[in-house]
Amino acid sequence: MFEMLRRGLAKVLATLLFTVLLLSFALWGIPNFSRDGARAPIATLGGTEIGADEFLAAMTQQRAALAQQFPGGVLTPELARQLGLDQRVLGELIQGAAFTEHAKQLGMRVSDAYIAEQIAAAPAFQGGDKKFSRAQFDAYLRQTGLTEARFFAESRRGTLREQLTGALTDGVQASPVLLQIAHKFREEQRTAAYVTLDPAKIPKPATPDETELKKQYERIKAQFKTGETRKFSVLLLTRDDVKSRVKIEDAEVKAAWEKAQETWNIPERRKYQMVLLKDKNTALAAAKDIAGGKAMFMIALETAGAGGRLDNGPAARREIGDARIAAQVFALPVDKLSEPIDTRNGFALIKVTDIEPGKVRPFEEIAKDVRASLEQARLGEIEKQLHEQIEDKRGTRQPFAKIAEELKLKVITVASAERDGNAPGGKPALDHPDAGKIIASAFEGDKAAIREPVPLTGGGEAWLQVDEVMAESQKPFETVKADVLAIWTDIEHQKAVAAAADKLVERLKKGETLEVVAKSQGLKVETTGPFKRVQPTDKLPANGARLAFTLPKGGAAAVENQEKKTRIVFVVTDIKAAGLPTKEEAEKLAQALQGQLQSDTVATYMGALRTRFGYTFNDAVYRRAVGLPEAPQK
Repeated sequence: MFEMLRRGLAKVLATLLFTVLLLSFALWGIPNFSRDGARAPIATLGGTEIGADEFLAAMTQQRAALAQQFPGGVLTPELARQLGLDQRVLGELIQGAAFTEHAKQLGMRVSDAYIAEQIAAAPAFQGGDKKFSRAQFDAYLRQTGLTEARFFAESRRGTLREQLTGALTDGVQASPVLLQIAHKFREEQRTAAYVTLDPAKIPKPATPDETELKKQYERIKAQFKTGETRKFSVLLLTRDDVKSRVKIEDAEVKAAWEKAQETWNIPERRKYQMVLLKDKNTALAAAKDIAGGKAMFMIALETAGAGGRLDNGPAARREIGDARIAAQVFALPVDKLSEPIDTRNGFALIKVTDIEPGKVRPFEEIAKDVRASLEQARLGEIEKQLHEQIEDKRGTRQPFAKIAEELKLKVITVASAERDGNAPGGKPALDHPDAGKIIASAFEGDKAAIREPVPLTGGGEAWLQVDEVMAESQKPFETVKADVLAIWTDIEHQKAVAAAADKLVERLKKGETLEVVAKSQGLKVETTGPFKRVQPTDKLPANGARLAFTLPKGGAAAVENQEKKTRIVFVVTDIKAAGLPTKEEAEKLAQALQGQLQSDTVATYMGALRTRFGYTFNDAVYRRAVGLPEAPQK
C-alpha cells in the first residue's frame, strides 16, 4: 500500500531539461499564498495539482540519488534544504505540470505501445538472455520508488517534454556579435603581485570581561546545544534473507531448459546488406543494376529515396524486427539478391554476406546458467512477496517484533542516536553498512511520519519505526565559557588582521609601491602569473580573482585567503586584451552559448505557461511537508 505513495523521475528526461529545471525555479516565485487544510495541494498550475505525498516522494528519490556524493553516503533533510533541494524538486514538479497542461491543450499524446517498446529495448530491464526481464523491471521500480503506472506516466510526460522543448530550441544559436563579446570577456588576462599577511605578527586582543563574553554567547548560542536524539527500531529484509528462501530443485532446472530449450541454444546469425527504396519499380531497376555488377553501396548512394543502413548484423532471426525481412534474410543463400520486399518503410533489396552457424547446447553445458536464471527470477518474486507482506502488516499497525517473528526476519533497536549517527557518548549508534542512510531516515519528519523503506547496499530494504523523540537542549554559558572565549578571540583577531590589510591598501592607493609596503612589514612579494576569468589563478581566492578584473592596472585590494586565516593584499600589474579566437575556440564557445540560449528560451516559455494557466502555492502545506515551523500570522 505504501508503494502508491511513491513518486520519481523517469529515466527518459533529457539532459537539457534537467539543466533548465535546475536553473529556472526562480521564475515561479512564491505567489498567491493560501492556508487551506492539510489535504490541500502544495501547488496548483492550471488543472494539475501537486500534492504533499508526490512532493515528498520526489524529495526522497532525489536525496537518495545525490547522497553518494556526500560523506558516508548520507544527505540529511536539513542539509538538503540548505542546498535548496526542496525548491529544486518543487520547481521540477511545477514545470512538469506546465508541460503536461500545454501538451493536453495541444492534443499531444504518447501511446502505451511506444513506452512499452522503449522499456523492452532498455538494457537495464533485460536478463541474461537479452530479453525483457520482469524481475529486473520490478527491482528497478522498488529501487526508485515507482509504481508501474507512475513509471509509464512519468515516461510519457518525459517524452512530451522532449518534443515540446525540442521544437522550441531547434535553430537557436549565438550571433557573431555575442560570440565576439563573450570571447573578449573570457580570454582577457590579468597579472597581479601580492603579499600575504602573517597573522602571528598581529597582536591578539585583550581578554574580554564577563559581560562581553555573555553577549558573544547570546550571539552564537545556537552552536551550544545538545542535539535531538531518537530511539527507533529497524526491520531488516536483507538479500541473504531472500536467498535463504530460494530453493531450486534439479527437476525444475531440467524442466525450464526443456520448455525454452531454443532460447538457450546459440542461434544462427547472419550479416546482410539492405537498401530501402521508395517504390517497387525503383527497386526492380536497382535489382537489375546489381545483377549487372553494380555494388549495393552505390545503389544506396545514387538512387533517389534510398535510405536505411546498408550493412546489418550479425543478427539472429528473432532480433530482426520486421518478420518479412527476417524470413528473407534466413532463406537466402550467401551473395544472392532477394526480390523486392514490401515493408512498412518502402521496398527492400537484401543480400546475405555471411552466415555464423548456430549451436545446440546440451543440457549439461548450460545447467548452471539455467539454474542461475531461475534463482534470479525466484529471488525477485520472493523479495516482492516479502515486501508486500511487510507493507500489509505495517498497514494494520503490527509491531515490528511480531512482523519479524512471523516472517523470520531481524529487528534492531537503537536506544539513542543523534542526527550525526552517533550515540550520546560519541560512539556509532548503529553498526551496519547502511547506518548513515538508516539514521537519516529516522530523523525525517516527526515521530508519526510515514517513512519509505531504505534500500540496502547489496539488495534488500530496511523499515524504520521511531519509538521516542528526545528534544534538544541548550548548554548553559558556564559550561561552554572557554569555547565562547576562543571563538570571540578568533573573531576579534580576524578583525585586527583585516584592519591591518586595509591600512596597507590605503598606502598603495596613495602611491607607495607594493615592494616598499612589503619591506616595511617584513613581507615577501609574489606574483600570480597571467590568469583569466574562466581559468583563475590558484594564488588568489576565487573572489580575489574576480575582484582583480574590476580594477585598473595599478589598482589595489585586500581579500581573505582561501583558508580564511589571514588576508592577501594585491596589486594588478598587467592587463592583456583577448586576441582573435581560433576556429576551435570559436566553435566551442558557440556550442556553450547555444546551450545557455536554449535554456533561456525554455525558461521564457515556462514563464509564459505560468501566466497562461495560473499558479498558486500553499505555504502552510509546504512548510508541514518539509518540517518547517508555521509562518507567523500577519
